[in-house]
Amino acid sequence: MAQIEERVSDLEKLMQQLTLNVKQVSENIDKTQRELSARIDQVTKTIDRLQEEMKEFKKDMNKRWGDVANRLGTLAEDLIAPNLPGLVKKEFGFDEPCFLGLRLKKRSKEHNIHGEVDCLLKYDDHVFVCEVKSQSSNL
Repeated sequence: MAQIEERVSDLEKLMQQLTLNVKQVSENIDKTQRELSARIDQVTKTIDRLQEEMKEFKKDMNKRWGDVANRLGTLAEDLIAPNLPGLVKKEFGFDEPCFLGLRLKKRSKEHNIHGEVDCLLKYDDHVFVCEVKSQSSNL
């Protein structure tokens, strides 16, 4: 009987040890889950922040590309317009224009029309109009 009591006592000790081990493993699993959950939340916030930054970057780059495209259009005008009086003199024999206008716009509310000209040169009885295109698809 003493032998059975000793074996039961050993089994009780082993069960207590097993219970402690299971409790420690469970606590470690809970701790790991909390750490992973916190890390996932942190990564999610970082991803959300990066997505927002990318949207802002894309918006900014689109604006910059638009500015560059607009500037390319005025660049062509800026290169051509100063040379027009000399070109008109060379090709048609007219001296200095009475009027030289750049990027002129006219709107008529009465007729519901509007127009825009890149360069206009007026001489005594002649007018030269120049429209500069930076892309052939606009012709």
